[in-house]
Parts: sequence; structure tokens; C-alpha cells
Amino acid sequence: MKPTHLQLRLLLQAALLLAAAWFAFSPAFHGAWLWDDDQEITANPALRIPGFTGIAEIWSTTTSNDYFPLKTTLQWFEWRLFGDDPFGYHLTSFAFHLLAALLLWRLFARLGLKPIWAWFGALLFAIHPLTVESVAWIAETKNTTSLPLLLLSFLFWLDNDERKQTRAQLLSLGFFIAAMLCKSTVVMLPTLFLLHAWWKRNRVTRADVLSTLPFFGIALALGLTTVWFQQHNDIGGGAIGETYLHGISLGGFSQRLTRAGGEIGFYLFKTVWPVGFMPVYPRWPEGAWPSLIGAACLATFAFLWTQRRGWGRHALFGLGFFALNLLPVLGFLPMSFHRVAWVADHFAYVALIGAVGLAATGAQWAASTLSKPWPAAMAAPIPILVAATLLWQSHTYASLFGDPVALWTHNQRHNPGSWAVEYNLGQALAEKDEMNEAIAHFETSIRLHPDYAPAHDNAGVALMKIGQAAAAVEQFGTAVHLAPGDAAARNNLGIALLQTGQWEEALKQFRTAATLAPENPDF
Repeated sequence: MKPTHLQLRLLLQAALLLAAAWFAFSPAFHGAWLWDDDQEITANPALRIPGFTGIAEIWSTTTSNDYFPLKTTLQWFEWRLFGDDPFGYHLTSFAFHLLAALLLWRLFARLGLKPIWAWFGALLFAIHPLTVESVAWIAETKNTTSLPLLLLSFLFWLDNDERKQTRAQLLSLGFFIAAMLCKSTVVMLPTLFLLHAWWKRNRVTRADVLSTLPFFGIALALGLTTVWFQQHNDIGGGAIGETYLHGISLGGFSQRLTRAGGEIGFYLFKTVWPVGFMPVYPRWPEGAWPSLIGAACLATFAFLWTQRRGWGRHALFGLGFFALNLLPVLGFLPMSFHRVAWVADHFAYVALIGAVGLAATGAQWAASTLSKPWPAAMAAPIPILVAATLLWQSHTYASLFGDPVALWTHNQRHNPGSWAVEYNLGQALAEKDEMNEAIAHFETSIRLHPDYAPAHDNAGVALMKIGQAAAAVEQFGTAVHLAPGDAAARNNLGIALLQTGQWEEALKQFRTAATLAPENPDF
């Protein structure tokens, strides 16, 4: 059967979307492991457990850093396919990101955008540099796996909203549960359903609220589960508290609210002015400017509310989608990453949909308006230029993820006072056997954050490799003092003690390491 003109056009658009996304992210595909990828993959014991026992451990654990068992189950299968080679994990993450873009194309069309502009909105999302971190950093596979499930839930919700189908509502709920089991920051979806109801009908009815109650129940249950895991099993080593994260005060509610306004403004700025991206942003000082940005955001929403009978309703829908999806990561509840920085590109992965949807809507309006006095072809270079700019920025930034030393050197150049950047640069240099340079960065990280046990442990490993066993004993000893349950640090301390002739103390450390990790044959 010969394909129709419409089918050929859709295939061409899909091919262009794929080609653009591939150009944007392919420089990162051969990149090495980064930062906490070891916690997720290379040093995750749950992935090594064979058969049903391994999967059962993933779903029943209370000791992991987060409870995202569906995402970890995917990684369990990936480990059997790819092992320690990051290339396959990169391709998997890219495939999920591309799937999300295709589903977003469908969602934008369902929400009323004309076909070409629905595709344009999906393209903007697919190639925006704000998504590079989520796609290129393997540990953020939780983002790329959860988003397609979230979008499927939204699409089935639209089916239910239009035709009141119980099957569609159950499918929507099922995909929402699956998305939450990949990453709980999709928790705002039921609120988005109510926002959609208001946008579509200019009101939220009792039936709308009742139909979302099962979603709110799931969101509450799994959201609280994530909070529990974050507070008891912090990935940075040690539980995080309500007020402090490794000495960084979250402040009271008013201070958090002020900071949240600044963070929303930061993400909006990065969306519309896509330059200066980095994994760890500087922690800006407390002051008046976050308050001013927050006040500007509130004033903008207030003005749009006065225009809600017309164009303002669409703007409120897009910006509301953007702001609501940022709400879980704005610091009202403590998160482990906040010990490093208040903001991160991967926090805005889902929120970006609201901004690009609004941009596509604006482009559609502008094209229809400009086509009256001027030929439409005269306006075409503008969206092409926007897409080309985003594409080049993403390609350039993704290329840094292909070389960890280049990535963290870039980050250090723009954020020289970060202990996390110094630590990661030290790790990247150590992987290339540049031990003297690595030690210098580990020492800087320790000076900036002396209570971070992994920096002491890795500094000790580097010192051992250049023959400074006595100095290594001191670093390993500090690491063990800070993290007494770290079997690897104790084993490293034992090796260093052996090399300095402290046999009895070395044996003690080996025995403790074997007790802490009896399943590890190396201890």
C-alpha cells in the first residue's frame, strides 16, 4: 500500500527530529562514567544479584539512596547487556528522550496546536541544551525514563477527559504509578490535570477533583517514600536533616520562599537565553535579588490572571506547567543535591515542556498574524534560527560530557569555589592516571568541605599510587572516621597500614571491612 502524503510528511518530520537530536547528543555517547554513576551502576550491588532474587532486592530494599525500583530494574537489565561499558546506557537514555519528544509532539497536537507547530514544540524540547545533563549523564536516566510514562499518563487522561472512559483513566493511573517509580519529581501530574481542566473549561469542577483523587493518593504515598529515603540514605554520605545539608542552612519558610522565586527566574532565564550551562552552578549569596525576581514572577502571574479571559489563559497554562513542575525541587523539602547547589539543569527537565509549549503557541500565533501583511516565508527564518541556535549549543555542551576532564575543567572555570567540582575534577584526572594533579584537586575539595569522606578516600588512593603510603594512612583514617560504615575505605586503610608496617592495625581494618561487606570477596 502506497503511503499517503500525510504519512510521508510525518515520517520526514520524525526523521528530522531524530537527526537533530542525534546531532545534539551524540558527542556524549562515548563519554565515561560521571560523579554518582558509580552509585547508580558501577558500584551498585543490587545490579549484580542474578535472577529473580536481584529484582526482588531492588523492589524490597530500604537501604538505597532513593526508591525508584522501576528505573533500577531497567538498569538491572542494562547491566546484563552492557556491563561496565557506558555506551549502551547512553543510547538507552537517548532513546527514552527521543520517545518523550515524539509523545510530546502528540500531546501538543492534542492540546490544539497545529501539526507543524506541535512538531516544532517537540523539536525545541528534544534539542534544548537544558536537557543535555539529563540525557548525557547516566545517573539521570531516571529523568528520561519517567518522562515518556508521564506523557502517556497525560495522553490517556485526555482520552478519559474527552470520552469518560474508565479504561483510559486506569491506564493513565497505571502510567503515573510507573513514572513515580522511576522518579518522584513527576509528582505534580494530578495538579497539572486540574490546571488543564481550568485552561480548557475555565473552571475546575467537583468531578474534576474527584477523578484526580487516586492520583493525589499515589503522589502522596510515593512522594513521602522518596522523602524518607532522602532523609535516611543520603547519596552524599549520611542522612540529610530538615534544616541543614552538610552545613548549608535551608533557612526558614520565608527564606526558602524567597530563594524559590530566584530559582524559578533562573530556570526561565536558562530557557530563553540558553548559554553558560554547567553541572554545578555557583551557590548565589542570600540577598535582595532573589526577592526581586520572585516579586517579578508573582507580578507576571498576577498580570496574566487579569488577561485570563483571552490570551493570558494560555500563558498561565504554559507558565503554570513550568512552575508547578519545579515546585518539588525548589528547596521547601531538603534534597541531597542541595548540599552542592540550589539549582541544576536536570531539575527543569519536565518543567521545560511548559516553556517550549508556550513558545510553540506563540510561534503559531505570530505565523498566522504575520502571514496576513507579509508572506509566511518571511517569518520562517526566525524559528529556524532559534532551532539552529539551540542545536549548536546542545552539541557543544554535550561534547564536554564526552570527556570528564574537559567537563569538570569547564565547570571549575565558571565555578571555582565548589568542593563538588574540585572533587569530580580530581576523580576525572585520577582516571587518567594524572595523580599529582588529582591530589591537588582532592586537597582543594577537602579544604572547601572537610567532612566529605569520599574526597579523603580518593585522595588516599591517589597518594598510594605515587608511593606516599604514610600520607595515605592519614587520609584513609579521616575517611573512616567520617564514614565508619564504609567497608571500602577501611579496606584501603588496611592496605596503607600494611605498607607502613602497622600489621596489627591493618588486620583490624581488614576484619572490620569483611564484617561490613561479607558479600564482597575483595575484603
